Amino acid sequence: MDGARGQHPELVDFALQHLGKHLMEQGSLTLARAHLQEALRLRTAKGDAGLIESTQAAVDRVELLIRHASADTAASADSGAEAAQWSRRWTSWLQSRTTALASARWEEGFPALRDAVRDLTAHERVHPRHLRGQSFPVELLAGMEEEAEKALAADGYLHNGKWNAAVGEAANRFAGQVDLAAVVARTTGLEVEQPHNGVYIAYLEEGQFLDFHVDEFGFGEANLILCLRHERLTAAPTVSCTVFIDASGYLECDLAPGDCVVFDGALPPHGRTPLGAGESVILVSFGFHARDQAPRTLAHLPPVPL
Repeated sequence: MDGARGQHPELVDFALQHLGKHLMEQGSLTLARAHLQEALRLRTAKGDAGLIESTQAAVDRVELLIRHASADTAASADSGAEAAQWSRRWTSWLQSRTTALASARWEEGFPALRDAVRDLTAHERVHPRHLRGQSFPVELLAGMEEEAEKALAADGYLHNGKWNAAVGEAANRFAGQVDLAAVVARTTGLEVEQPHNGVYIAYLEEGQFLDFHVDEFGFGEANLILCLRHERLTAAPTVSCTVFIDASGYLECDLAPGDCVVFDGALPPHGRTPLGAGESVILVSFGFHARDQAPRTLAHLPPVPL
């Protein structure tokens, strides 16, 4: 798109239509509609009836898909509320028995968690994987880091002990140029759609941490957390890590800039250990829906232990 706007402005409407149709096929309906509507505006200005008809048909198609998706969302509202309650109850149970704040207690307390965590993670679609050396474009990572820093400073908000901020153009550009769905499929075996949401996450103050929890179903069957910045003192005795719990124990992932971790956010308990003095972390998280798989239902998942 940037090349078309700068070097061939007469082709921008073609690029917008092509990208809009691609996004529609990938399920990014709102973004697809925005691109197609801009293409329609440009083609209306050109006055080419054939091009206008083609783009109008694509706009009509994506709007129909959005209406269907809205109807499906309304029909599933009750089940969604029940699933959110299930996630909250599991999180409360976990936090009453373990905490990311005190790793010294993990080994001693793990036997009381083992069976419940085994039952929970037996249903996960993606086992946590720490991915290094993915060769993501350096300029795209730098663009997201800069955007995240500005977004967190201007509009960041505290959520569950960490800072969050909405992603913007830099993250959308990264997701548009890097085939993240292929990264997930290649490393986990799970075929997913392109990411349907994203958020910047930051830990900036000494002692800041994220306690163990499970995410709600809506974020997707797979999550990818990518490290944009991890500053630390050279002689620091400990380092803040992303941590997962499974049937074998606690798995710590020390993410360096450019590293990422892929996991099923709805099932394996996860969190982050506290920041040390002089330490800061900025991440971006993307959520993915599984392709051609039935959505999760509570009927197939373990109840919260008593």
